[in-house]
Amino acid sequence: MTGHFSHARTRGLADDDPLLETGIVDSLGVLDIVSFIESEFGVRVADEDLVREHFGSIRRIAAYIEIKGRGRWIS
Repeated sequence: MTGHFSHARTRGLADDDPLLETGIVDSLGVLDIVSFIESEFGVRVADEDLVREHFGSIRRIAAYIEIKGRGRWIS
C-alpha cells in the first residue's frame, strides 16, 4: 500500500488506519486496489462489494480477500 500511495509513505500506515477518511486512498485509489486484488489474488470484486466495510482499512481488505478466497475465488 505505501508503495502506491504517497500519503501513506509520509505518515506510515497501520492495519486499522481508515484509508478513505484520512485521504490516504480516494475513489481512484480504491479502483487501483481492486485491480491489484483481482490480478494478484484471483479474487473478482463485485460492484456491490465496493463498500467501506470491505475497503476501509488494510485489515478490512485482508479480511475481504480471505473470505473471497475461501470460496475459491468466487465473487
